[in-house]
Amino acid sequence: MQARLERLASRLSDACDDVDEAAKAMEDLVGRLAGVTDVAGPRRPGHSPESQRLMRAEAEAGAWSVDVLRSADGACTVSVGGRRAFALPPKLAVLVTVLALPGGATHEGRPGWWTTAEVATALNKRTGGAVVPSAVPRLVYKLRRAFRDAGENAHLVQTNRAWGVRLAVRR
Repeated sequence: MQARLERLASRLSDACDDVDEAAKAMEDLVGRLAGVTDVAGPRRPGHSPESQRLMRAEAEAGAWSVDVLRSADGACTVSVGGRRAFALPPKLAVLVTVLALPGGATHEGRPGWWTTAEVATALNKRTGGAVVPSAVPRLVYKLRRAFRDAGENAHLVQTNRAWGVRLAVRR
């Protein structure tokens, strides 16, 4: 037992030495980075007021098309209106597919509104998962964020508390 405690104490001392070395290396790194101003990660480029106006106009009219492509390994890419495709996680790609389906209710001349319960049911049928209606708003948020991060028009994903959610696609 004594030998075991001595080995443990030795290993603990070595670990403390390693931590001290790491702390010194971190202090050196902080000292070298003190004068650097651009340390932040990549940021999304902001949109000009003109491009914002165009995106809102496209959302009002609806995109011409939405193409969801699945590869054999399960990766999904989405192209809106024939523009550059971008990657989406499989569950969000299924959400895009569901929202782009014809149907849904029409409100103020805008077709394709799906309630959160309808979206959850459609997602469960397509994925075999157990999505509850209360989880749909979070998925919609993630979808908008993925559109925005890809430089795509996030205004195409529309929500209304009374009507539900839709993807603005010309039907």
